[in-house]
Amino acid sequence: AEECKAFSYRELAPADYVVVEVEDTGSGIAPDVLKKIFEPFFTTKEVGKGTGLGLSMVYGIIKQTGGFIFCDSEVGKGSTFRIFLPRHIAEAKKAGEPGDAPAAPAKVADPAKDLSGSATVLLVEDEDAVRMGGMRALTSRGYT
Repeated sequence: AEECKAFSYRELAPADYVVVEVEDTGSGIAPDVLKKIFEPFFTTKEVGKGTGLGLSMVYGIIKQTGGFIFCDSEVGKGSTFRIFLPRHIAEAKKAGEPGDAPAAPAKVADPAKDLSGSATVLLVEDEDAVRMGGMRALTSRGYT
């Protein structure tokens, strides 16, 4: 938690985190673009060259875990992404608590039913190649 103070991220609440840091020495991200990189559908690519959902999805997943993601970048020098995830520390079980007794043998599950082709699937994808691949996969399994 003390290490959090070393970072100048206003939103970062002091806590016990695991930090994943990814750094590159690429062209960097301009400040006006950096403000928008986690917005859904934001992209600097041409139309049809990408949806701009990657970093938005990463942001959402990290937020769902109670974590944070930040990007520091300097044009011409590269970027550093820092992901702060809450550390999980398992609690030791006390004697007499549930879970002390040996586990009962697991029941054999019912055999899985093959549900292939038992539904109609609406596939929405703006990338032709991805859409065609998805259509082939669904059709080969009997879906319409």
